[in-house]
Amino acid sequence: MSWNRRGMAPDREGVRGIPARTDLAGALQGYYAIEVLLQLLHCGVLTRLSQPTSVENLSQSLRLHSGILAALLDFLSRTTDIVKRDKRARYKIDAPKIPEIVFQIEKFAGAYGPAVRELGGVLVSERHGAIDERALSRAFAEVGADRVMKEIARQAGLKCLLDLGCGSAQLLIELAIEDPGFRGIGFEINGEMCKLARKRSRAAGVNSRIRIYEGDGRRFGSVLSERTLRSIDAVHGRSFLNAFFRSGTDEAAAVLREMGRLLPDRAAWFIDYYGELGKSWRPLRECQLALLQDVAQIASGQGVPPADAEDWVRIYDDAGCEFSDALQIQHPGIRTFIHQVRFPALNPANRLGRTARA
Repeated sequence: MSWNRRGMAPDREGVRGIPARTDLAGALQGYYAIEVLLQLLHCGVLTRLSQPTSVENLSQSLRLHSGILAALLDFLSRTTDIVKRDKRARYKIDAPKIPEIVFQIEKFAGAYGPAVRELGGVLVSERHGAIDERALSRAFAEVGADRVMKEIARQAGLKCLLDLGCGSAQLLIELAIEDPGFRGIGFEINGEMCKLARKRSRAAGVNSRIRIYEGDGRRFGSVLSERTLRSIDAVHGRSFLNAFFRSGTDEAAAVLREMGRLLPDRAAWFIDYYGELGKSWRPLRECQLALLQDVAQIASGQGVPPADAEDWVRIYDDAGCEFSDALQIQHPGIRTFIHQVRFPALNPANRLGRTARA
């Protein structure tokens, strides 16, 4: 695997037809637009716009003030490319885009918005703002398991997976549905996510093989028995490690080191994103979502994670882990990865008869 660390200058207005920045009026316009979109989402308007719909139809069916609704939809159609207005004064959002729009609005405006509004406290005292757990749960409610990670778990023949920051536990549930011998253990700090995970595991009929614990994934060693720890084949963490960069890289390394102490000689897969703020000068079109995520991370006290695989490998090395493989993906506006590592084996003198693992 090789890494490209070319220095890249920031975009300038008109480069490749993509403006890099917006002016003050544009920034305020964007702020108002997202607040309007969030409220219309919660009023049920946005999901009704998969087909051209009139204001009259929307206001009557949802019992909304028609004059105000008309003005807000007019504002969105004139300031964004999300809501379109046709010649018959009907409004529409391209249907395939609606799930992504709902996800991003609920995540960045609904869940992280309250924390961003408390950035003054972060600047003064590093007291981070609170995330809206209900909004975050709504955002991730329709997000399925990572297909690549699911295939990796399949090929590895995992029979017991510890999922840290499991969210709605979709990965564990889908693996349990496909393999009657599979067991999953999930830790999730968001109580609303835990409720959703338990509800879905019951609905799928796999709740007897999926255990969901509400709490900090770093504390799994104080919750699980020694017998359960010995039964775990591997660890998965999606958007888990990015929470530990508030004060540099030491905390992330410490978390990995403790995992290795509790789960020696086990494989782990971490899915995350590469940070951008203060770390790169990549074109805006390639990192727009990552910049938003970085601000959300700062506001919520998580910090900005490393910008490239080399820096991540240094963290794994510091924790005594063996980095073995990486899949790196450039999505629209954000770079993500799957890193495979292995925790160090126990000193032979300290082995307690643990069964051999693949």
